[in-house]
Amino acid sequence: MGTMAQHYTGSYWLALSGDTTVNLCMGRFQVFSATDPAITSVSIDDARKYTLGGDVAVIANVGNENMHIKDANGTLLVTLTPDRVATLSLFDNSTAAGSWAVRAGDFAYTEAAL
Repeated sequence: MGTMAQHYTGSYWLALSGDTTVNLCMGRFQVFSATDPAITSVSIDDARKYTLGGDVAVIANVGNENMHIKDANGTLLVTLTPDRVATLSLFDNSTAAGSWAVRAGDFAYTEAAL
């Protein structure tokens, strides 16, 4: 697993290999690159530390492998295939796992030198 780097005071980038637990960056766009053919999963830490309502995080998989997003109990919330994005919203934070609403869709990713 790499280190999470902040870009332009807003988005975060993390190269993944294997399984890791992340602290979601509230209201931030987070880019994960799943590049290891081994099962790669991202577990969200304790939901009780997040505020209810609104989009907690937008997560994109720009790698070439599937990425599984799980709650704090290890329950699968969504599998992001390459070039997919998920928006996570928290609607119950009374337990560590929480209750999440997940919307997933396609993500167009392009790098450009400025």
